[in-house]
Amino acid sequence: MTRMASIVTRTAGPRPPKRPETLGELVGQSGFVEQVQLILAGVRKGKPLGHILLTGPPGTGKTTIAEVIANEVGGRLIKTEGKSLDSEKAVRLLLAGLRAGDIVFVDEVHGIPRKVQDSLLIPLESNEMEVRTKDGSLRVKLPRWTLIAATTLPQKLDPALKRRLPNKFNLKLLSSEDLIPIAKGMADSMGIEYTDGAMRMLAEMGHGTPGITKNMLNSAENAMLRMHETGAKSDNVVDEAVVRFMRQKTGRDRIGLDDNQRMILETLNSNQGRKTSLSALADVTGLDRSAIESSFEPLLVRFGLMRRGSGGREITEKGRAHLAVA
Repeated sequence: MTRMASIVTRTAGPRPPKRPETLGELVGQSGFVEQVQLILAGVRKGKPLGHILLTGPPGTGKTTIAEVIANEVGGRLIKTEGKSLDSEKAVRLLLAGLRAGDIVFVDEVHGIPRKVQDSLLIPLESNEMEVRTKDGSLRVKLPRWTLIAATTLPQKLDPALKRRLPNKFNLKLLSSEDLIPIAKGMADSMGIEYTDGAMRMLAEMGHGTPGITKNMLNSAENAMLRMHETGAKSDNVVDEAVVRFMRQKTGRDRIGLDDNQRMILETLNSNQGRKTSLSALADVTGLDRSAIESSFEPLLVRFGLMRRGSGGREITEKGRAHLAVA
């Protein structure tokens, strides 16, 4: 069954972090913002918004961006996930409930099976939905709508589907400097007191994404409460000592790598320049091969700490330098 929308109610405790509501509030995506402003200039003159494909690593704010675009154009935002659209019937149910101006956000759109992706081609291209009857099929006109499809794996999308999403944006990871004001804004909205140094440390652990930065902030708040509980801290401020305590207890280093990622680097480093196969790396570390490939290595490659290719894996000079100071 298609999940049409989600509602979260908080009855107590601190407020959740305030999410950006306008393009001007998005931090660190200036190139993207400028391109969307061009599209919105046309929308304000009566042109259709046009379907959108957002790609990029997890945590780069694809859901937030969909919310911002909906706010900017005044459209109703309908959220669902690719895995929820697992049949042509699920797609028809989604499309049948559309109203003029609706924006449909499909997160992890690659989760839609390939054969079901085909059922979106006609609605995207001609704004019609094909309905089967006992006498054959007929096409029903749809109200004007926009699809915002988000994915971390664009290679899994049908090329025909990608061609029907004319506005393509690859979202970049943010720098630590970009993440500092985001961390501070989150802390302010959650009622957390902090020092500038602590926010800088959390931003450096944020892996370039607001989502992971928020996770680090939550962990730091819990660490502060634990220190207060044990008498190690007398105030309720997230400061540098709190972040160091949190890193120690969670097994994170100064850039947010966990024990498994450091173990991979240490294993590669021990091979003294020789390339290491995935199977050998899994045997030595005891980690699952698929977890190494999909969960642990991407960040190490992104940070330039290791290289991988057909000949195997190897640590970089930057990776060795990180191990020396981590």
